[in-house]
Amino acid sequence: MKIQILLILLLLQSVQSTMPIQPKYSPNQILTIYQIMKDIHELLIKNNIPYWIAAGSLLGAARHKGFIPWDKDLDIWIPKSYEKDVCNLFLQLEELGYDYKHGPGFAIQIFKKGEDLHFNPYMDIFFVIKKTGKFSYQINGFGTRNGEALYFTDSEIFPLKEYQFGDIIVFGPNDPIPFLNAAYGKNWPTAYKHILLTEEDKKPAQPTGPLEDRV
Repeated sequence: MKIQILLILLLLQSVQSTMPIQPKYSPNQILTIYQIMKDIHELLIKNNIPYWIAAGSLLGAARHKGFIPWDKDLDIWIPKSYEKDVCNLFLQLEELGYDYKHGPGFAIQIFKKGEDLHFNPYMDIFFVIKKTGKFSYQINGFGTRNGEALYFTDSEIFPLKEYQFGDIIVFGPNDPIPFLNAAYGKNWPTAYKHILLTEEDKKPAQPTGPLEDRV
């Protein structure tokens, strides 16, 4: 009986490791994701506000060169000292057709006006705190690294590096590997949880354009 159970578990694991991963959003929603990233990137640069992609967006840039097809949102980190500067951009965001709301902890969520966040893409802007040379987002359940809240060190972030993200360029940490290893495990380049990724899986979410120049 034990052998039969073991064989069933191995069979289920084999099926799971090769099963296709379904995209979360429609093509129009994917275009919205890239447009949000482009607009926010350009808006922050224009106003001299530093940022870097993190979490799933960093994983997407490093592994897919764009948005992960089965991801749900964009993630960027900004030093908390710039929170007021970001809030001063709310009027410009509204003019671009975006709405915003305060998310969990020190976070702001950006999304298209009139859309429900449960069913449509959005961006999380996390305001991160620097302590002892480390930037981290202090909220329970956000992941850990070496027994601490997930963090980047100064030298891992700066100088910021350009990453390909679909058809656009975004800013990210100079050395993403320690963060990605801590957040997703050392097999992140080739697997999603227990699913081995094919070369097709590792392509960015489509379509990546055309995008508008709006900022």
